[in-house]
Formats: sequence, C-alpha cells, structure tokens
Amino acid sequence: MDSSESFFIAHVEVLDDRTEATIPPEYQDQLDQLHHMIPVLLDRWMETVISSGKISPAGITEILKQIGPMPSTQRDRAIWVAALLNPTTSVVGLSQEIRPTMLSCQTDFDRMVLACVALKSSIKAARTDKRR
Repeated sequence: MDSSESFFIAHVEVLDDRTEATIPPEYQDQLDQLHHMIPVLLDRWMETVISSGKISPAGITEILKQIGPMPSTQRDRAIWVAALLNPTTSVVGLSQEIRPTMLSCQTDFDRMVLACVALKSSIKAARTDKRR
C-alpha cells in the first residue's frame, strides 16, 4: 500500500527465460485425466451458475465470445478456464480469483489441477448460493 493508502504498489519481475518444470512420468496419466475432465466439469459449471442466477446464458455467451473456444492443449485449456472463471468484464462472483496463481504455476499438471479445483469450488459455491 502506498503512503496515502489509496492504492497498492507491486514489484513485478518479468522472467522471459523461465523454464517449465518437468512433470514426472507417473503424473502423466493423471494429467491426461484432468485434461479430459475439464469439459465435463465445464458443462456442470455452466448449468449450475446459470440455474443459481449467478449469470445468465447471455452472460456466459458473452464471456465465451471474448475468450474464444476451449483450446485443446493442456496449458492453454487450463489458462482458458481461469479466463472463464475470472473474466475481465463486469461479471463478478463466479469464482475466487485464480489468475495470478495460474500464471505462477510451473507445470501443466499444476495448471490443470488448479483449473479443476477452481471449477469444482465454483460449482459448490453456486449450489450453496442457490439454496439460500
């Protein structure tokens, strides 16, 4: 926080030479399962957030128009989920903020775990809100 306490100050370091950590072979099957789980979770998430009133079908359509279709690669798919759950539009409350954590992940496995956990958490929160 700055001295006037009116805005946050951050130190940002750009790391162009960051290398991806190696995923141990025993995690590859789990990574593939997570990758294929995303579309199933996504369908459940859309149904839940719409039926809970958190967002309208038109709102989902608008976000999807902005971020484009779901990518096929593991890294891009996980980052796409973060963009869906935390859009830059005025829609708030779909999920806890995961974009900084997503950007700090060092492997596709970590990214996919985060994407799946965030989708599940958002589904659970929307169901809880719906019951209130």
